[in-house]
Amino acid sequence: MSRIGLVVGILAAASLTIAAHAASTPNPLSINTTTTTCGGGTPGKNWEIQNGALDICFYPGHASIIDMYPEGTDINFVDQTQTSGGVPKGFYMDNAGGLGSATGVPGYVQTRRYIDWWVTYPSNGASGGKNDYTYSEHFIVTPYDSGIHVYFVADHAASDPTGSIGQVQWVFRLDQNKFNYLYMRNEDLSNPGPVILGPMPTYAEYFGTINPNGLGAADPGRAVQDATVDMHGYGEGPWSAFPPISPGFGREFGDKYDYSGYNYLNLCHGVFGSQYGAWAVFPSNESLVGGPTKQMLLFTGNLLMIEAYSNHLDNGITDITPAGVASHQLYGPFYVRFNQMGGSIHSPNGMYKDAVQAGTHFKSLYDHEQELLDSGYVPSTQRGEVEVDVNGVAGAPKTAWAVLSDPGTNFQYSAHGPDYWVDISRDGTGTFHRVIPGTYRLSVYDLGQWGEMRQENIVVKADQTTTVPTVNFVPENFGETVWTIGIPDRSSHEFLHGHDAYGHDNRQYWGNWNYWADFAANQGAVVYNATSGPAGPATNDWSKWNYNHWKSFDPGLFGGFYNPTDDTKDGYKYIIPTYVASLSNASGTNGVSTPLPPWTVNFATPANASDYVNGYAVLSVSLAATEASYIVTLNGHQLVWSMTNKSDAAVRSGFSGYTQWIAFQWPASALNPAGDNNVLQISVSQPQGDEEDALRLELTNTSASPSVRGWNDYSFVMPGATGGSVTIPPNDAVPNP
Repeated sequence: MSRIGLVVGILAAASLTIAAHAASTPNPLSINTTTTTCGGGTPGKNWEIQNGALDICFYPGHASIIDMYPEGTDINFVDQTQTSGGVPKGFYMDNAGGLGSATGVPGYVQTRRYIDWWVTYPSNGASGGKNDYTYSEHFIVTPYDSGIHVYFVADHAASDPTGSIGQVQWVFRLDQNKFNYLYMRNEDLSNPGPVILGPMPTYAEYFGTINPNGLGAADPGRAVQDATVDMHGYGEGPWSAFPPISPGFGREFGDKYDYSGYNYLNLCHGVFGSQYGAWAVFPSNESLVGGPTKQMLLFTGNLLMIEAYSNHLDNGITDITPAGVASHQLYGPFYVRFNQMGGSIHSPNGMYKDAVQAGTHFKSLYDHEQELLDSGYVPSTQRGEVEVDVNGVAGAPKTAWAVLSDPGTNFQYSAHGPDYWVDISRDGTGTFHRVIPGTYRLSVYDLGQWGEMRQENIVVKADQTTTVPTVNFVPENFGETVWTIGIPDRSSHEFLHGHDAYGHDNRQYWGNWNYWADFAANQGAVVYNATSGPAGPATNDWSKWNYNHWKSFDPGLFGGFYNPTDDTKDGYKYIIPTYVASLSNASGTNGVSTPLPPWTVNFATPANASDYVNGYAVLSVSLAATEASYIVTLNGHQLVWSMTNKSDAAVRSGFSGYTQWIAFQWPASALNPAGDNNVLQISVSQPQGDEEDALRLELTNTSASPSVRGWNDYSFVMPGATGGSVTIPPNDAVPNP
């Protein structure tokens, strides 16, 4: 759903407080697995865990927390309306892939310092079951701390069948009346925040009964896409006062993908209400798959999430263990902090800072928690440091990054070992702290520059500092730049609808904008003058370029808002501009499924083109997300790059997925004479299209072929000897100078 607004200082001090540690109090840790009736269960069905701050009811049958109270109160944090198997869904894991069904085996260990309890699901794939790993879901509490630590362990034995981890995710279903605001900070590089949204719609408002005017959220057409509900016009609570929908849209959707945040800088995100807050805290980013550019789900509606691993927005991320091969994976530990207004906490910002600060206090716990150590956690005394010094990247903060990740792999697909990243923008130097011993690839990139440096065999040893010899980052430029569109910063955020009035990413459902109305002036085409010339003055306005390049544009919209008898999600047919029906190849109702006209870039041939008469014109295209092949035609000479490394950011409300670079090369003779106009037309092959990060045209007397340049990080497309296109793919498995 949309960003409803920034809310600051809305909370009042609460009278109830989470229990504080008293030095004279005996150790408060206890676990009852046999006689408790917490959660309304029979003795032995549920477990009760207490630590002096929280009273927790755990259901081993689903490995979920079904009740949780601040000690000494009757305030239940857990949502009781959504159930499964007769118990609240509560706090649980929502994993996918080869992490299938099996009979869980619960267990626990209690010491004076902590209680660690878990459910283990044995592998059964070799015997025809659906679970190809033995995996365990762990919870930890410590005395008087108002928080829960979680971690996940997956083991694949050589005797197990081929297995694939598809998703590792924690879901925290909190009472939506007590936790109805969302808090995000550093969700992306361009928006440090904080961003506070709310009050959020209730579950009933998302999926409730039909309201008197027949436009209730329960109408089938309200569900316009996976996990996306068209809320506009819903007549209940704060959602009752919607204005009519304008031709350019601006409406309300309940869409969990609105709330994806980049791994880059996210330390913590949370939900809160008038008294309490609940916060997902990341003591380390090492088990967040996909590196700094990966986007993870922060929330689903009001639900607090920890998404350590998924291929959301980056479909090619995989973690496959073949039959005959053993593997071990540890995700976490992560920390969920519960806090309350009052005392030293006076605002949502105060709650956030308390959660982040609390998350820094557990190094000793993790270093000595035996079950965690047995699960593969490497204590701080057995980790190393890595120092890097990179020439050529100093600039604005948060622009230059160094990454340690899986060897021989583009860091965007790093999924087997730990990942680390550090901002080296200030002077090219940086230190990776607390790195697990092993062998890594070092990647360096500079937002705004083309190219990525990659160096293999960075060896990290226990209790040692690895100093990487000084390296040089050299932007990968082919020749003289004629024009550029956008910034090569691994995102399409700078283009139309890539940001909103607050200056941060919209994270909106793609149906919130009317592409056909946005570009009606050119009959649905983007027409951009990259230089001044015969076609007119240079455009110099990136809002004239859409954040996503669709092939066709037909988002799901609730039909009942336009026609009370229409309970489908085909509402777009009622508002598509009439000119669309007149375009070529129109089909469907009033042209709904009409392909977009090709996008056109005009540019004048520079006066010194004769310097390159025997050279080349090279178009670099950085795609922030790809769902289609990319077809470019320069003055009638067509080249085609065939889609690879798919990422579905566009329809998941994101502005980057898997970034990849394609260099299209024509002989310079394809250009018109100096001063004349050139026409570059761009089309895509599939409806969901591609997200352009940036485009650049250069003239050069040296071929851009990787075999000539010695660079391995881009696809190279050139005309074939007998027509068509020849493509040389990037070689991500080798270093890149």
